[in-house]
Parts: sequence; structure tokens; C-alpha cells
Amino acid sequence: MTLEIELGYLLNLAYWYQGLATEASKASLISGFEELKLKEIVAIAKPKNLASQKLMEKLGMKYEKDANYYQTNVVYYKISKKEDRYDSSFYILEKSSQLMLKKI
Repeated sequence: MTLEIELGYLLNLAYWYQGLATEASKASLISGFEELKLKEIVAIAKPKNLASQKLMEKLGMKYEKDANYYQTNVVYYKISKKEDRYDSSFYILEKSSQLMLKKI
């Protein structure tokens, strides 16, 4: 068991390469840092999943280590709100009955 907050996504193959994982992940990081006041967020992927690793790096996440998660080898990435790599400048948070993110 871990107390870390993990960013995760899983898309049907029909929706790959449309930017959906990127947009959803950016929104999740912003919500986690700005609304939930998290200090850091982690993500993992299988070592051969280069697309997910590229996305994590695009989000500003940094490779930390190789790890084992439920008997599966993974690469482990992390980002902290205080790091220069975290950028929420393209989004604004709007409070209403539901949390909404708008791209500006």
C-alpha cells in the first residue's frame, strides 16, 4: 500500500493519438495541485510503453526509478507542484456546481 496519488489513464485503441490522454492528464494534474492541494503526483508505465513515458515527460514528470507494482515491472515518474516543470498557465479553474477547466 502507498499513500502516493497516481495519475492514470486507459483509452480504447480507437481513441489513441487524438490528444485525449494529454488533455485529461493536464486537467488531472491541475485539479490535483490547485484544488486538492497535493504536493506531488506520480505515474507508472510498463518499460516498453514508450508512448506513456513520452506523455509523462511532456507533462513535466521526471523519471525517478524502475519499480515493481503488483508483480509487474514499471518505470516510475513524479512531479511536484513546486517544480519548474509543472505548468498550469494554459488553463483556468472555474468553480461552479462542478469543477471545470477551460483552455485559454
